[in-house]
Amino acid sequence: MDKIVKEFSFQIKDVDETDHSFWAIASTDEIDRDADTIQPDAWDLKNFKKNPVIPLFHNYHEFPVAKADKIKVEDKKLMFKPQFAVEIHESAKVAYQLYTGGYMSAFSVGFIPKEWTDETRKDGRSGRNYTKVELLEISAVVVPANANALTEARGKGIEVDKLDIDTVHKPEETDDFIHIPIKNADLFVQDSFRTWEIGKDKGIEAVGGKLKSDPDGAMEIQKYIFDKAKGWTMESAKKWVADHKNLEFAILKEEMAEEFAKVILRVKALEDKNEVLSKSLEAVLNPKQPEKGLFSEEIKKLKQFTIK
Repeated sequence: MDKIVKEFSFQIKDVDETDHSFWAIASTDEIDRDADTIQPDAWDLKNFKKNPVIPLFHNYHEFPVAKADKIKVEDKKLMFKPQFAVEIHESAKVAYQLYTGGYMSAFSVGFIPKEWTDETRKDGRSGRNYTKVELLEISAVVVPANANALTEARGKGIEVDKLDIDTVHKPEETDDFIHIPIKNADLFVQDSFRTWEIGKDKGIEAVGGKLKSDPDGAMEIQKYIFDKAKGWTMESAKKWVADHKNLEFAILKEEMAEEFAKVILRVKALEDKNEVLSKSLEAVLNPKQPEKGLFSEEIKKLKQFTIK
């Protein structure tokens, strides 16, 4: 079973400046942007506890910035206590300042799904309700809570430029789909997300929404979803995105325009049929010229009879 990586916004509380730690709490049973949920009692933490290191941006070629001093599930929430190596690692110091300063709140959680049920949400989306998962990793992903967070953090003297911040989430692969992000989901207004098909036969969907920095502006693509049943692999999906990276939302507009044109043609055909039917019915019901209407022969025969 392939590993799944999801990012959650954690509540930061009980900051301890003496050992540079805090409690990070996430309600993972809430429906995420992929229409999935993870039940609070689904987490198997045993293997993670053997080596509870927390790298930065899933970079396992560098030293970790923190370790999960404690981790547990309590009150239907996954919570852990990262302790940052601020006196040893410069990146750890900057990451700690960003989290405790309120500029960042996201952690990436990697896990292997063991058991789940397929669900249809109230908005019609299909997702999974994970009932048993094995936690493999937690990574610090310093994603800004809003588009201006890093600029504001710099103004407060936090040396964010010492971090090689990956502002785009990494591709994800599940049993059925491949997700290739274009922009961070955290930069978007959450209730503005919409999904469009990029041609039914292609097996590609685009997820887009309004940016927090421009909520009244045009829709922007956040990620593409590729259906593996259509033959897509991670390599071919990445290549498709790379080949179309300059088209951005124009791809979506073009595809939507084609679909809209098809709808217009269907409506026009129905209107034409309706007009013919209306004229025929009018002729049938018109007593002045019954011979010209539908069933004119039957009407002529009826005129031969006289009710006495």
